[in-house]
Amino acid sequence: MMIRKLAKYDHSRFWARLDSLAMDRNLGADTSSLDHLRASIRKVAEQAAWISTQICRFMPQYTLHEERHFLNVLGIMEALVPDDVIERMTPLECALPILGAYTHDLGMALSQDEYDSLQDEATHQGKRFASHRSRFGEELQQINRWNRRLADLLSRSDVKSKRSAAEAQRRVAAIEGHILASYLRDTHTDDGHVSRLRRWLEAIKAETGDANLFSYGNFNYQRTLTLLGVSHGRGAPWLRRQLIDGGQEDRFYQPVGTGESANLAYPGLLLRLADVMDFDASRCATDPLQALRHRGRAQRLRMEQASVGLRLAT
Repeated sequence: MMIRKLAKYDHSRFWARLDSLAMDRNLGADTSSLDHLRASIRKVAEQAAWISTQICRFMPQYTLHEERHFLNVLGIMEALVPDDVIERMTPLECALPILGAYTHDLGMALSQDEYDSLQDEATHQGKRFASHRSRFGEELQQINRWNRRLADLLSRSDVKSKRSAAEAQRRVAAIEGHILASYLRDTHTDDGHVSRLRRWLEAIKAETGDANLFSYGNFNYQRTLTLLGVSHGRGAPWLRRQLIDGGQEDRFYQPVGTGESANLAYPGLLLRLADVMDFDASRCATDPLQALRHRGRAQRLRMEQASVGLRLAT
């Protein structure tokens, strides 16, 4: 199995297959639906790549979950698929691996409002986070020690104390980021936080202005894409059970779009395998100070999720 390091999603074999389907009029594909599907991939990839850069806003030292990770995952996914299988894949079967690679970790991106609610124990989310945070006894003791030292340093006016205060603030931020990263990693695919991924998909749709962004022909695959994203943090049988939804055992393989069939569970299987196989060094924050500076810049941006789309306000 040769894993290629992709520079763009349209360098993948899945996209090449979509290109060949678009050019081969003898395959009977609905070209207008196929063109819209390819345009949707472009729009979603662009928006998801931007959202992913915000994951490190509140946890700068965490393993990077940005577009490089998405492309690494996509490269592994395509390597897992034999040539003869790629040649038989239908349009939606090719699109979902790309879309899944780009959206599966969006549940780790917090809006400013959600971050604020985590700090407020009067909210349901705040209570959950406080419960998770209480497990980090040693880290909380370190935070308390640094905060006491910080209070003392801030009461002084000499240059050395100011520098030491800045270092204390960085230490506290790094520890808090570690705790938050643990919380997001553990919860971004659980039942109580699936809504975060759903909200991002809705926001992407609103931002693009395309109400049919997640439609292929007469088939809306937005729910399927959400399930793909959630499935990489669940047990192997989970996705198939959700797609079957009490129906026949082979219901995950169904007619979609313009009449062709698609195996909706297959991209999920590829995704869960590829995600755990991405050990590439490009995901490491090799310069912690650079990561902290990134956090400082990012925190000056207010990222909000709203029904009207994505917006940045300084």
